[in-house]
Amino acid sequence: MLCDKCKQNNATFHSTVNVNGQVTETHLCENCAKGNKLFSFNEFLNPALSPFGFFDSYEEPTCDSCGFTLSDFRETGLLGCAECYKTFNSIIKQSLQKIQPSLTHVGKKLNDQTGLSDSEKQIKKLEVELKNAVNEENYELASEIKKKIIALKEANNE
Repeated sequence: MLCDKCKQNNATFHSTVNVNGQVTETHLCENCAKGNKLFSFNEFLNPALSPFGFFDSYEEPTCDSCGFTLSDFRETGLLGCAECYKTFNSIIKQSLQKIQPSLTHVGKKLNDQTGLSDSEKQIKKLEVELKNAVNEENYELASEIKKKIIALKEANNE
């Protein structure tokens, strides 16, 4: 069977579409099928809509700044630049909603100091400074910080 388009090569791609009982057959060679939208991925998803051109006007969202496309994002899970966050905002939100319950982070806090008095917060801060001074082998500073911690703890106990 010859290609319906070029009428020269043997047809290797065949499509049969049945819409409300009206059957349309298309037979194309490999070269003509590559350039024909009838044999696109969109037709594979919904063959009844493709002949009517529902997907012909679809333009893939693309970042104006870097040229990154929606397909690139879906394939890699990464974005190309800071402007991509604005371009793909709704798509990112949809993706996040599928993998986590909320768009707002409600995880653990590292140093939750709610309910601590000012002096207790100061002691916690000095303990971090003490640890850093010891790690840097600055023992003189560490000694001064340790004295401040002891003085604050004694003041709290009184």
